[in-house]
Amino acid sequence: MTMNEEHVVFSYDEKQAIFDGVLVQPMGEKNLRLLMTTALYERLKEVAIKRGVTTDQVVLPLVLDAQLIVLKGQKKDPDETLWTKGLEGNVSGQDVWIAKNGIKGITLMFPSDY
Repeated sequence: MTMNEEHVVFSYDEKQAIFDGVLVQPMGEKNLRLLMTTALYERLKEVAIKRGVTTDQVVLPLVLDAQLIVLKGQKKDPDETLWTKGLEGNVSGQDVWIAKNGIKGITLMFPSDY
């Protein structure tokens, strides 16, 4: 074994995080490849209740905005793995970050969830 070889000490994939309740699939579609932290999803549910609309009506615009940001490649720094700009002032009332995930999609989160 060389000194350049990396050793995985701990692995935690998306399926396990969903099972544990850390991440959710907000639209309920497994093939959507979109994940969201539970904290963000719960906040969006609260907003939906206050507005008297379905959770999907609050989640979908945020998801579409996030997908546009990713497609446009808007990153502060191209070497970063997160999109930290673009979803300020969204319906959650807090900044939302976007990260590529292991299922070739994106995960939305509050900065404090990172």
